[in-house]
Amino acid sequence: MNLIVLTEQQIREIAEAAAIAAVVRMREDEPTPPRLMTRAELREYLRCSESTLARRIAEGMPSRGSRLFDKEEVDQWMRRCVK
Repeated sequence: MNLIVLTEQQIREIAEAAAIAAVVRMREDEPTPPRLMTRAELREYLRCSESTLARRIAEGMPSRGSRLFDKEEVDQWMRRCVK
């Protein structure tokens, strides 16, 4: 039997990718939200905290200025993060 050893960073990255993939899959099964969303609507849509949303924005999540987010652009960005 072969043993695979992962660093803590690798484990965190795998867990984060799995969480993003799960959110994307859940979103595909729910009613369509409005295409343009505020930060509060986006947090609800992604089921994340303000600090997580701020981190995602800093990582390059697309936005329409500082207050609006395009659902389709965010979904595409999230899918690219999973790959």
